[in-house]
Amino acid sequence: MRLGDSEISLSTGDSIEISPMEKHQMINDSDSDTRFIVISMPKLGFPAKALHQLFLLYQHGF
Repeated sequence: MRLGDSEISLSTGDSIEISPMEKHQMINDSDSDTRFIVISMPKLGFPAKALHQLFLLYQHGF
């Protein structure tokens, strides 16, 4: 994961919070497939129904 001018390694189960307007890029430098979930929460809040649907997708391996 590239955050600004830094690179950090993430492992299975890791999570990261990225501040608004922070430059970032997901990088997979391995030979394996990578899956990740992005949850964006606008200032006005995120509808609970949509969040629940995301959770169900994650539970079933989307």
